[in-house]
Amino acid sequence: MDYKTILLGATAMACGALEADKGALAIGRGILLAQEFCHGYVSLRLSAPRTKLGRDLRDELTRRGLLEDERAHLPPIADVLARRLLEKNAHLWLETEVLDVRPVNGGFEVDVMAADGLRTATAERVIDTTSEGLWRCARQLSNYKKEARVPLLRTTGFLPVLPRGVHIEYGLLPDEAILCVPVDRNAGWQETRFALRDVWRALYAESIGWELAAEPVEPAILYDAPVRADLSRGWTFRPSVSCGDLMRAFEEGSLCV
Repeated sequence: MDYKTILLGATAMACGALEADKGALAIGRGILLAQEFCHGYVSLRLSAPRTKLGRDLRDELTRRGLLEDERAHLPPIADVLARRLLEKNAHLWLETEVLDVRPVNGGFEVDVMAADGLRTATAERVIDTTSEGLWRCARQLSNYKKEARVPLLRTTGFLPVLPRGVHIEYGLLPDEAILCVPVDRNAGWQETRFALRDVWRALYAESIGWELAAEPVEPAILYDAPVRADLSRGWTFRPSVSCGDLMRAFEEGSLCV
């Protein structure tokens, strides 16, 4: 076997696993780490760490001004995680699409399309940490919600009456907030953007005292509780985002390898 564990998704959980175990490989579709939290703008509060690796990450985030009183400024944490993995020479494939996972004698083969072409990696076990699971298996295994989340920058701070279901979460920075717009969990990216557009138009017409500060990369996925489902012997679905916040997911990853 090439690796002890292959983690699907360059998630916060995968980052924790890579820091804890040299025998792990993480495979991500994009170029951003912990995207489910850092660029989905999910959970602006981090749990108190329970492990040595978690405390080390907390101390670095605090030193860099990204964490204060358990409130985090999420987007740049992705860069901190990337630097930490680079220093550890972790096994991480980005911009890589998983094509197939199949059992073989003693483990699994994972076929991928990487920047340099087709590859196959083998491992004793596979942990799917992606938010909806490879081929969206989460729709059959668990319950979750989906939202369009976008950061706002305060101008006057005036908030009109929010449309039903829409809410605001306030971040670490004094002028930072997240606009959260619920969408159907079967909605694709286009429908999600349309929902966000319609809500923003309604708020803009009421002279909302905030400006859009960035554009969301993908919908936010929200679980009520951690999920762990065995798809077959040695192949587990453990969505990182179901852990609730980035610190908890990072530590769960460090403990699962």
